[in-house]
Amino acid sequence: MNIQVKLTAEEARANSKKLRRTPNKAVPAPVLDKDLNPLLEDTPDDSPNQLHSKYHGQSLAINIPEFDQDSAPGVRGFVYLRWNGVRTGTRYPFTSPIAAGDFPLPMTLPDTATVNAGTHQLSFEVNTGGNPTFSESLSISIDRTPPNGGNAGALIELPAEVELSGITAEYLAANGDKVVVTVPLGYGDARIGDEIIVYLGDTIPTALKVGTVVRADVTTPITVELTKAMLEGREGDQTLFYTLADRKGNVGRQSAFKNVNITLAPAPAGLQPPKVPVGADGLIDQADAIQGVVVEIDPYTNWSASDQVVVAFDGVDQPAQAMPQAGAVVALPYSAVLNGNPGLKDSRVTYKIVRGNREFPETVGFDVKVDLRTPGPVDPTDPPGVVHPLLALPVVKGAVSPNPDELTEADAGQPATASVDLYGLSKAGDIVQLYWNGKPVPAPDGEYRVVGTEPPTFKIPFTIPWELIDTEGNSDALPVHYTVAHPATNGNIITSGAKPVRVRVSQITVPKPEFLNPDEDFGSDWFNCGSLRQNQAGVWGMFIQVPGGEPKLANQELAFTYQGWADAAGTTPVPGNEYKFTFTPTIEEANNGFVVHVPYDPWFLTTDLRYGSIVYEAEINGFPVLGKSIVVTFWMSSAGQTCKFA
Repeated sequence: MNIQVKLTAEEARANSKKLRRTPNKAVPAPVLDKDLNPLLEDTPDDSPNQLHSKYHGQSLAINIPEFDQDSAPGVRGFVYLRWNGVRTGTRYPFTSPIAAGDFPLPMTLPDTATVNAGTHQLSFEVNTGGNPTFSESLSISIDRTPPNGGNAGALIELPAEVELSGITAEYLAANGDKVVVTVPLGYGDARIGDEIIVYLGDTIPTALKVGTVVRADVTTPITVELTKAMLEGREGDQTLFYTLADRKGNVGRQSAFKNVNITLAPAPAGLQPPKVPVGADGLIDQADAIQGVVVEIDPYTNWSASDQVVVAFDGVDQPAQAMPQAGAVVALPYSAVLNGNPGLKDSRVTYKIVRGNREFPETVGFDVKVDLRTPGPVDPTDPPGVVHPLLALPVVKGAVSPNPDELTEADAGQPATASVDLYGLSKAGDIVQLYWNGKPVPAPDGEYRVVGTEPPTFKIPFTIPWELIDTEGNSDALPVHYTVAHPATNGNIITSGAKPVRVRVSQITVPKPEFLNPDEDFGSDWFNCGSLRQNQAGVWGMFIQVPGGEPKLANQELAFTYQGWADAAGTTPVPGNEYKFTFTPTIEEANNGFVVHVPYDPWFLTTDLRYGSIVYEAEINGFPVLGKSIVVTFWMSSAGQTCKFA
């Protein structure tokens, strides 16, 4: 039975031309450029001329060897590459004959030719004046399938004792400090040159490479050695896996993970009971829990770098954390201490050391009472802070000043008052205590005991005695707050936020600046040319001293102004005779005093036979304060002559 095989039109034309022209000699096959040849050496168990995977989908440099030319000279022709019998790429034009020195002819196989897997035929066609001659073919194999069909390999195999008990210090000591790890032979598509890499860990970027085997045959067992040094710091559950890659660069998936437990260090010993410093008095109260309950874990014998500690409060484990060799401090969140029950309750603190998948509990523990009950409304924040968000801020009034939360000199010598809106869930026996700048206002003025019959709109009254106001002094933002307690049940309190009160009930003074070097014959307020001195830069002028005694001047920029006056009272300024400058004293200068310098020319030259003063501005407790000199006389010329300097 004759079977007709359909050909493409191009193949049919090529076959027809073959019939009409048969070459006298065989035309050799094309070759890949010898310097860029990407074909691997052949192995007996694989197809020949394998193309490495890094060249898949890449263009290839091809050399056309010298071939027999029997056509007349001067005939136009072309050389074509053929891939599986089909022309491909850019043709090479020539006019016969091609000189021997032009061989080999460089051509390029397009990148699209090397995409698909399989065995392919590379040849070329010499077309001279329309008569083609066809070369022999070069077989090229493209394999895109990793070993085992790209599937994950089977589990690694370990010695029977390791399979049963894991890797122990005893096993390593008895087996040359190593474990032989075996990769099963029976994966699919095994070939000579396959590369097997064994890892210890969870994923390749972080896993430890245990060993690599490149197969010289497909029958020798595949083994690597996992050494004691590789296992250091890897106590507990670990995994072993491997990857398969063939010699063509096709890499398969990670194999199935083999779990193995590693126990090298002796078990922790000598565990001491936990310590809870805030519970040393037998009670953890609200203030303790807000401050933070810490559990101290002492060092123990047989510590390992991989050890972790897990603290439990009332049987609820907290997150594990690293266990340093010198001991650990574990902070318990408020929610752990509360555990849904504010108390009064009996609680227990315990801990365990975790090494890999093994746990070593401390059995004594720490027993303590917990009472987180508080008066007033329940704090909605989680965790609660020192300041209770549902307590209204106090309002302070001076005896005279009309503005709330502000005391002035008009209020000096008299007590102030404060009021607080009654808080929710108030009950008889609650004690509300007012604080002025962190100091408790003495009872009975600063303390209020809730009766229990107050209306919801009730405002709790307080009185701040003048003695306390005077003692604490001025402030741009003096804090005023209060607490609520119920000592009949426990010592827990809730605390309001602080209301900043502007207090300026006493006059603020700073050291007054003084002009130095007055004329001894004319008095301490008379200054003339003899009063002038040079500064370090050699500039003549007046030195002005600011006495020490006010440390709050330290490290702040003081704004100085010298002003010349036309009258002794200092009411009429001399035009253009105002000199502004700054100076920042150190803490030593603020305590011991310092001097500043005003140049003679043009400032005292302009003052001439008149008067002058100097002032500086500072800030004390948030308030601006002026340090002013007296108005003094300046006699800086004589008979129309200005001061002369030797």
